[in-house]
Amino acid sequence: MDLLLGLTTDREEPPVYCGNVTKVEHGIMQEINQAEIYQLSIILIDISPPIWRRILVPSDMTLERLHRVIQKALSWYDSPLHAFVIQETHYGIPGSDWLYDVQDEAAVKLNQVVTGPGMVFEYDFDYDEENDWRHEIVVEEVRQPQAGVQYPVCIGGARSRPPKDCGGWMEYMKLLERIARPGFFTPEEILDAVGEGFDSEAFDMDAVNLSLRRIT
Repeated sequence: MDLLLGLTTDREEPPVYCGNVTKVEHGIMQEINQAEIYQLSIILIDISPPIWRRILVPSDMTLERLHRVIQKALSWYDSPLHAFVIQETHYGIPGSDWLYDVQDEAAVKLNQVVTGPGMVFEYDFDYDEENDWRHEIVVEEVRQPQAGVQYPVCIGGARSRPPKDCGGWMEYMKLLERIARPGFFTPEEILDAVGEGFDSEAFDMDAVNLSLRRIT
């Protein structure tokens, strides 16, 4: 069964066709070949149980746009200090505060750096000096675009991203352990640590896809 079956869409929006579609030119129907689709898994490194998303993106998407897709898929904070690490080359925003040189992510498309299914690369970003997050991205599959599907789209995932200002992955793991101990924190202390309404096990795929559709 196709993973996209049962995916809900916003009925107020017109359907977007991203498969091999047709156009009329001088009275002749012509096929438009769209870019292939990459199925990517995104997993936060060093966190257990894993926080992950599975997304479908066009192969001709720039790395700059993929950055925005990852931020929306995980409900991150759109930190400007970020970089992709692909075969020992760093791609990000030139002139940013990394300690190494970065290539311009806006000038590079995924299909220019992805070698095929099974390829693994990294996406890192620093929210501030104490909150840095590393993601492993795996190219799981190369698919043909499906008519009626708006890309990018999320087709799976688990768990919420860590709360803002929790101190990075190590402090987040410690925080989860302490919250799980009865009586370790008062309700007020938990609220102060993770914010109102935080649920580490929460994942709303419909909300993620709504955010992805709003990327300009």
